[in-house]
Amino acid sequence: MHFNDMSPSVAALAMLFSGLLPSVLASTCSNATQSAPHARTSQGLVKGYHDASCNSVFLGIPFAATTAGENRWRTPQDVPKSNTTVIATSYGPTCPQAISGTLYSQQDENCLNLNIWAPSTGENLPVFVYMYGGAMVTGSSSNHQLQGSNFARNGVIYVNFNTRESIFASPHSSELSETSPEESQNFSILDVEKALDWVRDNIHAFGGNPDHIVFGGHSSGAVQVDHYLWNHPDSWLKGAVQMSANAMSGPGYAPVNQGLDAVAAEAGCPKAGDNQVECLRSVDSYAFQTADFNSTFNTCAKQDTWVYRFFGAYDNVVGVPGTAPTHGTEVPFFHGGNECFDSLTGVTEAQQALADSIHGWFVDWIKNPAAGPGWAKGSPQSGPLVKLGVPGDELSAIQGLTGDFNARCKSVYAPAFPKYPVIQSPL
Repeated sequence: MHFNDMSPSVAALAMLFSGLLPSVLASTCSNATQSAPHARTSQGLVKGYHDASCNSVFLGIPFAATTAGENRWRTPQDVPKSNTTVIATSYGPTCPQAISGTLYSQQDENCLNLNIWAPSTGENLPVFVYMYGGAMVTGSSSNHQLQGSNFARNGVIYVNFNTRESIFASPHSSELSETSPEESQNFSILDVEKALDWVRDNIHAFGGNPDHIVFGGHSSGAVQVDHYLWNHPDSWLKGAVQMSANAMSGPGYAPVNQGLDAVAAEAGCPKAGDNQVECLRSVDSYAFQTADFNSTFNTCAKQDTWVYRFFGAYDNVVGVPGTAPTHGTEVPFFHGGNECFDSLTGVTEAQQALADSIHGWFVDWIKNPAAGPGWAKGSPQSGPLVKLGVPGDELSAIQGLTGDFNARCKSVYAPAFPKYPVIQSPL
């Protein structure tokens, strides 16, 4: 489906976004040097900065207390109130994970923090909260491809956040089950809930509408979105976005005690059943990284769902010449390119045009999820999808069928999902 084949309302929408971005980019931030943006949160005052587009940016805001020491393998705790202003001008720590020395911010267990990009003016704005992917063992909100400048330029507040990873998130300990039988050991899932609750309770201070929050994620981030929907069938969320995963595609988990026993053996701690958890809580997180460190339904059935598949085959985005689009290739395009392309080389005008096009309808969907993104809804058995970034016709939204790509997956998924407007990608 080409834009000029759309209904008049959708075509007008496409023209609106195609003409909006350049004028916004050309604007200047006259008050950027006068005063930094401030926000009063539940734990105190937060001070950010204005970026080149006059967006108000707040980086590294804690939404929960440190997860180190006695808080390791515990439900995320509240951040104490303080009279000290939080200087939110640089990314907070990344949660400890299997891959160290990455391009992300420095790793530390005091890592439950979030970032906010907001227009410098406006009230009661729609909010998009994004969860990164990484197989639940790696990833960070400090990834430079996941900036929210493009969303803020288009009137949407963008938030992303960290969660605990790998063995810190899913220890599967018999000791914890015995000492705290009422407490879940899915700590990253609890981190997600804590982050979303913080956003709902505080986003008004940044100009956001707490009743209009859309939650989305890619890969294991999409798994987290689906977990949240399963656990909160009557949630206050306005909509949800699942890119390339769902609850059934999450990573496998080690059998009970296997992960902690392996680490304990190398860290000088006892096996499970002999105060293992107490001992491991005193071990530095780096010891986990150098030990044996790994933890390794069809949504359309009950909720409005629109399905896409991304075909943009770009060597500079995929990273391997001649490779077809892979898992996650579309993420910087949904984020609108521009700053999110900074880590890539050889970005073309055509790639930025595709990013503008995708980001345009995506922003509009976030503002009004029930209206849909401009193509027909999916269905439980087979139904329409849109092909994005098709070579030679990149700026068109071409109709296709879900059955052409993922019909074999249908029988795997349980048909009991909550009623949320959702955008999905099967890849």
